[in-house]
Amino acid sequence: MGKTLILFGNGLGRALDFSFFDLRAAFSRVWNGGLLSEREKELISSVLPAASKPEALAAETELFEAQVAMNAIEQLQRSVPPEILSRWLSSDALELRQAIFNLNAHVARYFHSYNKSIPDRFGRPLVKYVRDNNPHIITLNYDALLYGLFCKKHKFGRLKPYRPCDDFSGALIDGFTDKDGFSSVNFSHITDTSLGYFLHLHGTPVFAEGNFDIGGETISRPTKLRREEMRANKSSGKHIVLNHGKMKPAIIASSPILSLYWERFQEAVLKSQRIVLFGYSGDDHHLNEVIRSLGQGASKTVIEWKNPAQNQRDRRNLWARKLGGEAKVLRLDDVTSFTSWDSFDLDAE
Repeated sequence: MGKTLILFGNGLGRALDFSFFDLRAAFSRVWNGGLLSEREKELISSVLPAASKPEALAAETELFEAQVAMNAIEQLQRSVPPEILSRWLSSDALELRQAIFNLNAHVARYFHSYNKSIPDRFGRPLVKYVRDNNPHIITLNYDALLYGLFCKKHKFGRLKPYRPCDDFSGALIDGFTDKDGFSSVNFSHITDTSLGYFLHLHGTPVFAEGNFDIGGETISRPTKLRREEMRANKSSGKHIVLNHGKMKPAIIASSPILSLYWERFQEAVLKSQRIVLFGYSGDDHHLNEVIRSLGQGASKTVIEWKNPAQNQRDRRNLWARKLGGEAKVLRLDDVTSFTSWDSFDLDAE
């Protein structure tokens, strides 16, 4: 039996707490909660279309201008000697990049601060499926819902406690180990029939920079923060994809973690027999294009909230256009009621 790839979008969080998992709420909390300095807020406001009220931002698309400015600054920093760069760019421009990174990190930490767990009625069947099948798990969210579920131990009957993410002893790997941090070598343990990927495709606030002793030499590598470290504002916004869809590929390319994740995601799509999209809006066109071009041989299933204003046929047609072929669509009043992970061949109201 071939691999299954399950991609989780924001629909999982919205099903648990619709108001909390709202980007507008996150921006408002960050902007009005004293998390940014007045200097940072001034810089950010200068490159946002909603400059008079940045706390009213409601969608990633509104950050387009900010990322355009960041890309221009980064290109100059890579191409121009420092002694010349200081004459070409104002102090405001040089500080803007870090201010945007700080905004990204704070927004991601907001979603990561949700203090409830995935309910057992949903989580236990998913963990059991992961244990038995080693699927690839892809998430687009910054929250700790799946991270918390997969990093804790679960007890099934008389079997010893099991943790899906446990270096190479579980079912999933994310490229990090406690000893060595993040390295592409850590993905070499994957085969078609063994471990699955666990990829935060758009980043998480637990990613940061660290130093490791590798063969007696201190090596700088990305690491994962503990919860208390993350809360102490040590997150790196460099590894957070928070922007207009057109800008996401450039942000991914600038992060050593996310660029490697993207490569592994493409590989997983190409080799998977089944692709399941769970609570995903379908608005990330760069992601849809990968599934269209590399996932032609896989069956596709969409599990989504049942919007009463839409009908089954229209949703099937919409997803067929997005994914480049027929997709089975399961529409539910509550997506967390889904537990039939072994039976993806569903297409019902």
